[in-house]
Amino acid sequence: MKSRDSRADNLFSRLFSYTPREDRTPSEDYCTEALAWCLRMSPGVAQAFLALTGIERLREYHDSVDVDTQVRFTGSGDKDTEDDTTSTGGRFDLVIYSRERHDFVLVVESKIGARLGPSQLKTYREQLDNGPHFRDVRRSARFLVALTDHADSQPLDQAKGGLKWSKVCKLLEKPAQTKTAHSDAERAAAVKQTCKQFA
Repeated sequence: MKSRDSRADNLFSRLFSYTPREDRTPSEDYCTEALAWCLRMSPGVAQAFLALTGIERLREYHDSVDVDTQVRFTGSGDKDTEDDTTSTGGRFDLVIYSRERHDFVLVVESKIGARLGPSQLKTYREQLDNGPHFRDVRRSARFLVALTDHADSQPLDQAKGGLKWSKVCKLLEKPAQTKTAHSDAERAAAVKQTCKQFA
């Protein structure tokens, strides 16, 4: 779902958009959509998530973010890309942009109960560096991380690093406080509670 979609801030619309398909992991898609909602709705969660990557440029970013999910790309021909409609492309699970869309882009490959394919991150790195989606972002500001539930080592040589779902759950349980106008306090409290329930 694109960040500018009118339904992007509605958690139920995000989750309803998932339908089970062959060769797809239901919990992975569901959790990715829920995480995207949390990142969009809570600046504190978004900032804590960016800091969790350990990437200096992202740790220093303190503005709102745009978040897209299931962003398709073409031309890889790699079966490890998890594309569900064609063998000539793939998709990024989660893409986080700076609000201005040219300061940085972070691609997150999400895995739950599955391992990364042997050339999956290499394919994503190539698309991130050379694909048409991110031409307005300097190459030095294009980042790739894997988000997994495995403690064992992952082939992260093509990524900036790896994140664990367990650490994401901890930050969702206690979202960082951000300054909120009094009129937005009730909404912020509801978002915080939903993030905790998702964790």
